[in-house]
Amino acid sequence: MSSPLPSLLVPEQEINEVLLAVVRAIDGAAHASIVITPTPGRRLVLATTDPELDEALLPFHGPPDVAIAKRRISRIPSIRRCTEFPEYAQACASAGVFSVAAFPIRSIGTDGISALTVTSYDHHGFGTADLVLARAATARLSAAAA
Repeated sequence: MSSPLPSLLVPEQEINEVLLAVVRAIDGAAHASIVITPTPGRRLVLATTDPELDEALLPFHGPPDVAIAKRRISRIPSIRRCTEFPEYAQACASAGVFSVAAFPIRSIGTDGISALTVTSYDHHGFGTADLVLARAATARLSAAAA
């Protein structure tokens, strides 16, 4: 039987190290994860620092979907004023998350498109340095896959 996840071009240990480094480096970070779309409309969590949080957020359309579909950063600076993703924002609030940023990644698996998602316990939880750090993390993963 085949695995539900695509074959990885980046070692799983390296992916986990990157996620942990992102969470440690961003003050107030709640978690980091990588979501992959092996087929259109199907999303899977490839790696995460908090499986329960991903389970709560994955059913809803949110920033990871936009990062993957449009290949651009997508953010919810504060769930207080989020009109683009109301159900996702409500799920975030229920989990104690108040801001989200998602960054597209050149695929780190043999199939699909992926995104790094970082959540924060703070409203407006990501400053410029945090966004630069997360982009560097996606660059590291993309380079490792090349």
